[in-house]
Amino acid sequence: MTQKRSDGLTEYIVKSSSADFINEMKTAQVRLHNHIDIYIKNSLPSGFDLEHVLTQIEQLIPPFLMMDIDALIIGEFEMLKSRDVDAAYEDGAIY
Repeated sequence: MTQKRSDGLTEYIVKSSSADFINEMKTAQVRLHNHIDIYIKNSLPSGFDLEHVLTQIEQLIPPFLMMDIDALIIGEFEMLKSRDVDAAYEDGAIY
């Protein structure tokens, strides 16, 4: 069983569902392994449990394997669609 995160993730997810979120926020309020900023560009699918996913990532992937990652940006991006890929690493961020 996973533990509940106590860093305000639920409130952050609700607030970040706005399309202008990245433009409005200068720094992320949620971090993975205390150094990777999490941004949500688009609304998440109904029923998607981001809190659970982030907890699982922290439990399964040790921090030293994520040292070169500064941000995780969740959303739909034209650069990914044009390459026909689901994710990409660019400029320290995973999209």
